[in-house]
Amino acid sequence: MNSVIDFIRRNDRYLLLTHRRPDGDTLGSAAALCAGLHALGKTAYLWRNPEITGRYLPYTEPYFAPEGYVYDKTVAVDIASAPLLGAGWNGPVDLRIDHHPGSDGFAKIEHTDPSAAACGEVVKDLLDLLGAPLTKEIAAALYIAVTTDTGCFHYSNTTARTHRLAAALLETGIDAPGLNAEIFAKTHLRLAVEAAISANVGYRAGGRLAVASLSLSEKGEATEDDLENIAGLVQGIEGVQVAVTLREETDGWRVSCRTKKPYEANRICGALGGGGHARAAGAEIKGTLEDVRKRVFAAIGECCPGLLC
Repeated sequence: MNSVIDFIRRNDRYLLLTHRRPDGDTLGSAAALCAGLHALGKTAYLWRNPEITGRYLPYTEPYFAPEGYVYDKTVAVDIASAPLLGAGWNGPVDLRIDHHPGSDGFAKIEHTDPSAAACGEVVKDLLDLLGAPLTKEIAAALYIAVTTDTGCFHYSNTTARTHRLAAALLETGIDAPGLNAEIFAKTHLRLAVEAAISANVGYRAGGRLAVASLSLSEKGEATEDDLENIAGLVQGIEGVQVAVTLREETDGWRVSCRTKKPYEANRICGALGGGGHARAAGAEIKGTLEDVRKRVFAAIGECCPGLLC
């Protein structure tokens, strides 16, 4: 962390980058870091990620870089590898702040903390070390980061550290119930997507493995906002230890895997050319749904000894 502190103190005019299909963690963490840098007298803005949905615009738009802004240094927030950089970004990355294990070395300086439930926890530690005040503005952004990446503190990545952070954020006076209501609200299209996925769930291993799919036709008019974290739907089924959601896209299928101990999602998705966390990971596969399902089952059989016996 010392190299990161030194980097931030020595430099100025930052541009903060978020990942493809940005979620609450990458956006909340970047917004909190941006506000913290402002409090420290630094110039910083968020890159206008073209995939930010309307759900998160109220919390990110105030930090967007103005037209013609000339940055000196770039900071990637919650981005595990270069292919996950926001669509359309092809510039350099000077610093990476993340909680995902591993990297392809795309940033010049990297700081990751895989023990953190969300990148928001890493950003809070960084801002504390820099001496930034915990304002309501920063606290709200950090709360969005943490509550989304832990499924409103429901997922197994939630720790005592997470709850201590949440308590500190609440003590600033933020409206946590209001934030949760806004961030987790479901649209009518979302409900239709959940109905389609529920109808397609198949079980193996006595219900310990659940695999669901969503085709382009079933997706209909649903947007990325409507589809955020659909993998959590299958993950929450009683008795399921390995949950896989297959979502069709124009050029293949996106695989989202969620697991409970002792099974590791990153091992399964790693066998499919992807990666992620032990409890949540993803991959992209080309082929028909039948082909994709066969490859997924083969990866699960290889990486989860005894599950499919």
